[in-house]
Amino acid sequence: MARAPKPAGKSGKARTKAAPKAKPQPATRRARKIGKTAPPVRHGPPWDERFVVTAGTIVALGGSDEQVAEALGCDLDDIAFWREEHPAFDRAFERDPRTGGRPTLWDDRNVEIAKGLAKLGATDLDVAQAFGVSVRTIHRWKLEYPEFAEALRLGKEEADSLVEQSLFKRATGYTFDSEKIVTAGGVVQRVETMQHVPPDTTAAIFWLKNRKAADWRDTKNLKHGVDEDDPLADFLKEIGGRTFKPVDK
Repeated sequence: MARAPKPAGKSGKARTKAAPKAKPQPATRRARKIGKTAPPVRHGPPWDERFVVTAGTIVALGGSDEQVAEALGCDLDDIAFWREEHPAFDRAFERDPRTGGRPTLWDDRNVEIAKGLAKLGATDLDVAQAFGVSVRTIHRWKLEYPEFAEALRLGKEEADSLVEQSLFKRATGYTFDSEKIVTAGGVVQRVETMQHVPPDTTAAIFWLKNRKAADWRDTKNLKHGVDEDDPLADFLKEIGGRTFKPVDK
């Protein structure tokens, strides 16, 4: 027996089953999905290679990551991102477990390097910058490694000796081999010659004032006192060290 058709609605149309509504997606799932596709937006300062030195200096002085971020004008998220992207920047945050500062970075080759730098006239600050450490680390190396301190001393002495020799030659004059480019008959030729640099008075005075200061210094010994034959000497003897007092009128 056939089923009777369902009664139509008010509009006269047969009723149809409504399609099920889509279940709303949780907000956390949507956020997780967006996070996978959209890169994070960074609003901090652009990367600069000088950040490595700045961070290393602050860490060497015992500063925290927050202080590094404040000095660079960024936040801790930027610090973490840069440490992942730039290995040199990440190494700047390594701390020596003994002192809480940067690692010593000591290497036996530092001795010869330091001596070579000192020969070129480098100061302790220059040496520290060359090694990428603080001056305090250089001073600690001098105490812990006597050969390092000796290398710096010898290098500075050799540099001072070279300067002294140059100053002596400038003060006394010197001759050196040279060459001149001349044109003879339309042909350019190099002619060997000797040139003489006359003594320099300023260099000679500087040398003598430092090497023979007793004879060449500008200061003069002024004699304080009164000769015994001077009338003022008799007057001073009479008053016997007494002071003058005003006399009431």
